[in-house]
Amino acid sequence: MTTISDVKVLMNKKDELEVEIKELHDFLRDKGLGTTGGLVDNDGFPLSDVDKVISVREARGKLARLQNDHIALMKEIENAMVQVHSQAKSHRTETVSTKTNHSTSVEQEDLSRYDHVAKFARVADVTANSPAALARLKVDDEILEFGSIHSTNNNGLKAVGELVRDSENRQIQVVVRRRENEQVTTKILMLTPKKWDGRGLLGCHIVPSQ
Repeated sequence: MTTISDVKVLMNKKDELEVEIKELHDFLRDKGLGTTGGLVDNDGFPLSDVDKVISVREARGKLARLQNDHIALMKEIENAMVQVHSQAKSHRTETVSTKTNHSTSVEQEDLSRYDHVAKFARVADVTANSPAALARLKVDDEILEFGSIHSTNNNGLKAVGELVRDSENRQIQVVVRRRENEQVTTKILMLTPKKWDGRGLLGCHIVPSQ
């Protein structure tokens, strides 16, 4: 498995290689010659300085080898980076998946306590773009809890009205039982009573359950 440390080692090799390549370029420039071309003087005659000819040829040969090494090393670094990013992405996916699964199991465990909670109200209608709609309340949702209000203390839904008036612009946790597609699910919704374009603070009609 390729690690960040492996990539750093390769990057250090690259830096060292580039220093050597630069030194060879500087050497050839100082000799008045490039990396290619004939070994001739300014008049086009072959260089008479044998030592210079030998050193230039050696420098050019070494430079060519180092440049090939640099190309191969850059490819190796590229592949290593791809592997590291791939492993990191896989790790993040596994972590998110683990967290998601844990969160889901905890949520299901928490919601199971509402299985035998009695409903005390029902959502009769919901107006589009209202606070209730934004909270994702749906028609026929059975209300199990509305904030601290439940089946034994709702006082004929008067307590719900009072709580809504006292909670303008503040979230209220609403627990509902939803029946759709032959399935029954429990939902915890966050409802914020507030002024909007329609009537009231909710935009829905809640009636006593039958």
